[in-house]
Amino acid sequence: MDNLRKNQSDDGTKGNEQGLRGSIQAIMRGEEATPELLLLDALLRAGKESPAPATRQAALATVIAASDDDGADALLAAGLLRAEGIRVSLGADQDGVRFAVLIGGEERRLGQVCLTDLTDNSRRAVGIEEAIYILEKYS
Repeated sequence: MDNLRKNQSDDGTKGNEQGLRGSIQAIMRGEEATPELLLLDALLRAGKESPAPATRQAALATVIAASDDDGADALLAAGLLRAEGIRVSLGADQDGVRFAVLIGGEERRLGQVCLTDLTDNSRRAVGIEEAIYILEKYS
């Protein structure tokens, strides 16, 4: 709840996008995953109009949690990527996906994700901001 409150001004209006990213990055560093931010991800997904199934484009990236303990962080990362207009799926479904975004304990501790280009299996650890920058080039 404190993370959400930090993103609101005194009059209750929503803070800037940088505040949301900061909150999600704090969670990826291992700080508390609040129910408010989990709800925010669900709202971001529900708020986007989905094209008809016949015209739906394949996801560009799949977000994978390395363990059950990393599930909330993977969900938050997927929400942030979706908020930036990047098509993502959750889990190990790689059918037609170009990138995998892995969230594990070590990545979370460092405030990073492991971004893998599945066309050549190149991988690198990057912050979520850099992952967004890279993925936007392919969107």
